[in-house]
Amino acid sequence: MTAANHPVIPLIRLSTIDLTVRPEPLALGKQVTQAVEAHWVMETARNPTLFNGSAFLFDHFEIDADAASLTAQGALTDYATFLYWREHRQQLAFHHTFPVGAIVTADDRLVIGRMSEHTANAGRHYPPAGSFDAGDIIVGADGIQRLDALGNIARETGEEIGLDFSSVTPDPDWLLMPSTRNAYAIIRVLRTQSTSGELAPALEAHIKADLHQELAALLYVDFNTRFAEGTASPYVNHLLAYLATKG
Repeated sequence: MTAANHPVIPLIRLSTIDLTVRPEPLALGKQVTQAVEAHWVMETARNPTLFNGSAFLFDHFEIDADAASLTAQGALTDYATFLYWREHRQQLAFHHTFPVGAIVTADDRLVIGRMSEHTANAGRHYPPAGSFDAGDIIVGADGIQRLDALGNIARETGEEIGLDFSSVTPDPDWLLMPSTRNAYAIIRVLRTQSTSGELAPALEAHIKADLHQELAALLYVDFNTRFAEGTASPYVNHLLAYLATKG
């Protein structure tokens, strides 16, 4: 990690997000399905701890900066398909979006986790978060299935670091930040009245007691810090730059 000048911040502030889910699962065709299966065999041979849970990919993704809105429609798939898409996204015209709770402490630190070595993102740094899964689907009064981004954040921060979601105050708007090609973080800044020193003992005790040990460590990062290329998800430095200028 290094200190750095503030780069241009590629973000869009959103007041509304509407992520709908088609009832039928993602259809890829026989050839791609076979390629996914072969790729999964290769990935699990390299890392037997991988779990083929649920995931979502989006084939409609519309950002309206003037209206401060994101509308997207996707379908349920599995983690094996997501991993294949991640390496072949030029051939598969889908988008990926994932919620992030950016926990900001009272002494102006961003809580960052370092992924454990047995995970698919071993050693990488980003705020404790997780992609949407089937448990994040809610059905609205209109009968349409939607993904609950704030509910995902509450669940993931609770599972990964033991955060009591009632102890944080979310900022009113979402931040949309590009991560990698056709992948976007939808971020909600979560402010706590506790300092990093006050939060650390309970959070770190939680990750040490976690049977899955998804996170190897927690960092409490000054907003002027930047991660070296390849050591964090690309959006993380942009988020830190935003926090450095906006607080």
